[in-house]
Amino acid sequence: MTTTSSFRNLITKSMNTKQISKIVCVIMLVFSMIACKKETPVTVDNIKPKMQLQITGYAVNKTFYSDSTDYYSTGSLYLKPDLSYDFTLTITDTGGVNWLQMQSDTNVFNIQNFASIPTPATYTIVSDISTYKILGDRANPYKSYIMTGNIKVRSNAQSTDPHVLQCIGSDYTPNIVGLNIPFIITNQPPNGYGWKEL
Repeated sequence: MTTTSSFRNLITKSMNTKQISKIVCVIMLVFSMIACKKETPVTVDNIKPKMQLQITGYAVNKTFYSDSTDYYSTGSLYLKPDLSYDFTLTITDTGGVNWLQMQSDTNVFNIQNFASIPTPATYTIVSDISTYKILGDRANPYKSYIMTGNIKVRSNAQSTDPHVLQCIGSDYTPNIVGLNIPFIITNQPPNGYGWKEL
């Protein structure tokens, strides 16, 4: 048996696929952190940053884009109570990103396993609204920020009225972009789970 195959057997026997996937994701995030550093000073322009939010989980695999439609008035994302959904929120701007923020109602969602790249995010709760925020440094700018984690839907959050996950960010001009994603939490979605157009 070669050294390579022995090493492969050791890894695969001691780790499951999910653990290996997490290690690969961490390695990719480290490389993306290096790539997102801006080597020149902040550029002030009229071009808005691009934001994207991907949510995956039970019957859901949807990516929302800031330069696309107004999601709040065009549909809702139906989620099942008491389940967790993975999310990845990114913002990019070649001139430099100033800040990125995500807000949610703690009565509806519990954010778990949160991580931010390349700098730590602050966390606050005011009037049951949780806010994660990455604030940049103009003297040490980055071209992108990433937030990842799990959205745990609370079991008592069921409602026919939409709840909103709000994501906002800006460059240094400031050109502000945002996503307001409406969620309906229910055990009986009329047309199944996932994103449903109005």
